[in-house]
Amino acid sequence: MLNEQHICNDFTIDPKGDRAVSGNKKGAILRVNRAACFFKSLFFGTYSNFLSKIMVSANCSD
Repeated sequence: MLNEQHICNDFTIDPKGDRAVSGNKKGAILRVNRAACFFKSLFFGTYSNFLSKIMVSANCSD
């Protein structure tokens, strides 16, 4: 839906509907790092839409 409206987005979804992605310390660190990278990409105009059903570490150390 966001892609159709040309709105930047970054989602990691648990396919089982659990809160496993955000319900523990590892998940919280993942969310913070992905959010930091997402906002950095907005500031520099390098964003791309992201959707995953597995935990993918953020990689924006540049």
